[in-house]
Amino acid sequence: MLLPYRNQNPPESFPYATISLIVLNVVVYIFTSKMGFEIRDDVAINFGTSLGNFHWYQVLTSMFLHGDPLHLIGNMWFLYLFGFAVEGRMRAPKFLILYFLAGIVGDVAHLLLVGPMHPKIPAIGASGAIMGVMGGAMYMFPYSPVDVFWLLYFRAGSAEWKLWWVGALYVGLDILDALITAASKMSGGVANLAHLGGVVSGFIVPACMGIRRDAENVSEAKSTIYMTKDVSLLSIRDLRDLHHINPTRSDVALMLLNKVVFIANSPYMKEAVQAFQDQFNAIVTSEPIQIVCQTVSGLMMADPNALTVAQLGRVAARADREGLFPTALDLHRRIVHDPRSTKTDVEGSAFRIAMLFESAFQDFGQAKQWYEYILNTFPMSPIVTQVKARLQFLASRP
Repeated sequence: MLLPYRNQNPPESFPYATISLIVLNVVVYIFTSKMGFEIRDDVAINFGTSLGNFHWYQVLTSMFLHGDPLHLIGNMWFLYLFGFAVEGRMRAPKFLILYFLAGIVGDVAHLLLVGPMHPKIPAIGASGAIMGVMGGAMYMFPYSPVDVFWLLYFRAGSAEWKLWWVGALYVGLDILDALITAASKMSGGVANLAHLGGVVSGFIVPACMGIRRDAENVSEAKSTIYMTKDVSLLSIRDLRDLHHINPTRSDVALMLLNKVVFIANSPYMKEAVQAFQDQFNAIVTSEPIQIVCQTVSGLMMADPNALTVAQLGRVAARADREGLFPTALDLHRRIVHDPRSTKTDVEGSAFRIAMLFESAFQDFGQAKQWYEYILNTFPMSPIVTQVKARLQFLASRP
């Protein structure tokens, strides 16, 4: 026995459709089974697919029916294992096209090739659609590592296989089982041809849609992130490839620029800066501020105009909030001396500098100088009242 239990390929977007399908299958099973033990006979006959009682809608309804809890759990496990990654790459609309098309093709293949021999036996289950999802995974992520549990006689263990090998094994078992069933002229209880029709269509659909395939180094990089949660372990090449695949990952965009800015005359500087700019809002909001500040400092040394004054202000404000006072002070000073800064920009940063010297560094002399700078430079500023109040407070100190 071989059972895959972990796919080291994190989804590139939240798998809304996959989760919804799993929930829907479970709910349908609850309402169509005998106390949860097995499907009701009338439901299987009326909504499963068979030549003896065929209606067009059955190719859809049969996908949501399962014979018993093991049938349901097995299918839902494989849908979770491969569906998250496949939907993450394709996004929900295209994923649902693949899912239902594979299920329909699987049902039709079963009806045409097996149906005449067993016209009264209804075929039920999401297996064709789910094998289609596995086929899509084999196309898009052939090198993705999959952890499998194996049991051979009285020995058991786990191993790491490539996704392609896992898929090929199950396809091979379906082919073998289909041949044995055909030779014996008996129903084996498993719709092998529905599986095969599903996996073939699942492989073809993303190819026709032009969905990107992962190279081996990309799969290894994604596995590294999945296992370690640390993008800093990846090379610039891996980070670039991951950004091209999923340009919405703010952690990848940040680390790509972080590694590029400290390489003199890097050919990837422009690309890395653009990636950083595209994800700036997410980066400055959610990524570790220490890495953000380190990256921004390196970028400003390489190109002082790479970030706007407003962007520098946002980074400085977050550094201030999270206690990185020296970095916040340096960024506010940059804003004060930046020729692109407006009067409002300079006023705001000068006031923050004064407050940092007063409250964070307890350097009251420097704080006084900056408050006086604001009074002398911007005598009509709206913050003058606050500045005078701070100067009076400092003057009253013993």
